[in-house]
Amino acid sequence: MLVAGLWVALVAGCLFLHENHAAWGLDRDIDQYLYSVRDFQRTGEMYARAPTGYIYPPLMFQVLWPLFGFTSHHTSAVSWFALNLAMLVAATALVARPASAPWMRRVVWGLPMLFLPVPSSLVSGQATIALYLLTVGGWVAYRRDRRALAGALLAAAAWIKFYPGLFGAYFLWKRDRRAVAGFVAGAIALLVVQFIGFGPRLLVRYFTSVLPPLLSTGQPEYAHSNLSVLGFSQQFFTQVPNVGTLVDSPGFAQVVRIGLTLALLAGTALVTRRRHGVPDRHRIDLEFSLVLLTALAIGSTLWIPSMVSVLLAVAVLLDRPPAGIGPGAMSRLVPVAVAIALIELMVVQLRIPIDDPEVRFSPFLLSGGFFAMMLLWWSTARQLAVSSRYAPLRNLKSR
Repeated sequence: MLVAGLWVALVAGCLFLHENHAAWGLDRDIDQYLYSVRDFQRTGEMYARAPTGYIYPPLMFQVLWPLFGFTSHHTSAVSWFALNLAMLVAATALVARPASAPWMRRVVWGLPMLFLPVPSSLVSGQATIALYLLTVGGWVAYRRDRRALAGALLAAAAWIKFYPGLFGAYFLWKRDRRAVAGFVAGAIALLVVQFIGFGPRLLVRYFTSVLPPLLSTGQPEYAHSNLSVLGFSQQFFTQVPNVGTLVDSPGFAQVVRIGLTLALLAGTALVTRRRHGVPDRHRIDLEFSLVLLTALAIGSTLWIPSMVSVLLAVAVLLDRPPAGIGPGAMSRLVPVAVAIALIELMVVQLRIPIDDPEVRFSPFLLSGGFFAMMLLWWSTARQLAVSSRYAPLRNLKSR
């Protein structure tokens, strides 16, 4: 009953801020999406506002256009809010279902109320909840041994934002032929769908004009809110708006970015390396979470609303703790609690007056979310490093 009441409060509060975003000085990504829909209707161009408007591949636009291309701006925005809420409920139900105990299911249902990225994503209308649902769907399918379906769902997620594409590399690393086949088939099928829907022009425009600057520099004008490895290196070692940079050295920033990216990829590969036998269900959960955290961290942008998918990694870390509140349990609970606290402190980013470049904040304050990601990554990798339990593959289908 308490959790249900908190959900009602969450929805009511987010809907209030969604409808009164201008009065509270909050930007909504859904507005940019809808402006791009109107641009396309008038001129046939969806990337006219890049790099601050619609900056995704054409696939998501194929969903937005028929849904919202023929209704008013306000009706479309509210409809997108309702759709995001439905997808959040569906994803939460999927994560809660395989929980090891009733108390853990209640924790999973309560996490969205405690996690700042969730209300932030609902209010802004980013595509991150759709990504979360596809990622969770891929996780559920993978742990149930429906490997081809898992690959296809994650390929669909990668066509919205590219970071889930790291799962394709993970499947290759694990030599999982069914998952690789599903990923490749899904990616090709959706490429064909976009080609049929818009022809080659917009796809070429995306891959030649929109994507390259995003991969190389992200969105430097918003670097103060970027919690990825790139954002961390820009905040500390380059001159970006609203940040009191530690040292202005773009070359060193690039070295830091490359070094941290390689370290995260190498660490992930090391603890998920192929072994004899098949890992048990919980080890699969931990590996999936680690790949997800790595993909989020090494992407070119990671905003507060984009961290919704971290909920899956948090749920996996909290589930099945050792009995009692001893050192084993605390090794999981403390990093998760500290990481969530650091992410909650990032609310300061939502109030930064980006129209006033003279207002500057310490990079140590602004990078709390990045350090939270690293803490969750370390905790997940540590659990994998000490895990040695295995079970037959057929047991994975039981839940």
